[in-house]
Amino acid sequence: MGDNFFLEPSVSSDGHRWLTGYYTSEFEDTHWPASYGGRRSDAGDDPNVYGPYPGRLGFTDANQSQTPDDYNQHGGFYAHLVRNGKTFINFGNSNEFAEVDEDYGLEPTGERQHVNVPMEKIARDNSDHLYAEFNTHIPDAPLAEDPTRYNRFSRFKQVFESQYVDTGNNTCKLPSYVDLYYPNDHGGGANDIFPNGPKWSYPRFLQDNDAALGLTVDLISHSPCWKDTVIFVTEDDTQNGLDHVNGFRSIFLAISPWIKHQNVAKTHYSLASMFKTIDLIFGIPANNQFEVAATDMRNMFTNQPDFTPYSMVPVTYAKNANKTWVKLTQHLNLSRPDSDEVGLREAILKSEHLPHAKTAAAATR
Repeated sequence: MGDNFFLEPSVSSDGHRWLTGYYTSEFEDTHWPASYGGRRSDAGDDPNVYGPYPGRLGFTDANQSQTPDDYNQHGGFYAHLVRNGKTFINFGNSNEFAEVDEDYGLEPTGERQHVNVPMEKIARDNSDHLYAEFNTHIPDAPLAEDPTRYNRFSRFKQVFESQYVDTGNNTCKLPSYVDLYYPNDHGGGANDIFPNGPKWSYPRFLQDNDAALGLTVDLISHSPCWKDTVIFVTEDDTQNGLDHVNGFRSIFLAISPWIKHQNVAKTHYSLASMFKTIDLIFGIPANNQFEVAATDMRNMFTNQPDFTPYSMVPVTYAKNANKTWVKLTQHLNLSRPDSDEVGLREAILKSEHLPHAKTAAAATR
């Protein structure tokens, strides 16, 4: 892991652009602060907005899709890979468009589109269209209470085992690059997963997210793909993380037989560092100046691999939600990322009693 890893973006709107290898346009960098501050409307369903002011619609809720005004000179990371002869598959991180509905009962996609937004062809052609986008009503991991219910990990596992692993010949057929999105560490409403209960707390959403990641590493590490795979785990932004060092510092995990074990990297890294490292692994040039200037992550790797597979430890899930979380989230609009980040932050802090009070230890001789 790295504890000196920082993100270039600030919120989900610019975060998912950076996460797919796009540096943000001037329009995006000036638009999202106005939108998040309530000074520019994204409400495509509001006739008071799209009627008299059709040109004032914002697209900040296109958290995982690039619109034509976003396209960089050489494209994002997907185009970069294909241009250099590499293959990829995307699960969920490039096709959530502006003005979507993300309500209960929208499996498997998790969304209802009602605005015709152009989608980058290279992303459309290489995405799994039955994988759920951001929708806090859909679990990341399987549910013991409802084992047959759609969840993101099970969809990934279905595709992985049916298309990308030949167990008979012990061969891996994964594309060069896999983009896999598990969003439930964002948190959701207490009744989002089960409208009639049991209620989920914020820690329960985090556990759902952790379980999906653990199951994914377990699945891959017990497959023929493990010996040639590195998994990078990161966020798209640091909102509501409230890091005690810096607001842009984030989580970063590197998982592979070729990664040093029990090691905490102290070098300053960023998303550009991650993409630069992938470039070096594939032996392809950098896509933009951010990758050129970034520090690569070679110091996290070892030339003495350990191919021992990972077996996930069962999670003891939190039961029920405390009254504070239920009260503070019942009226929050969690239908899309960041719709009420201030309210969500307040709910997290108060329900989890954060920040923890500092205690002074008595000096002894």
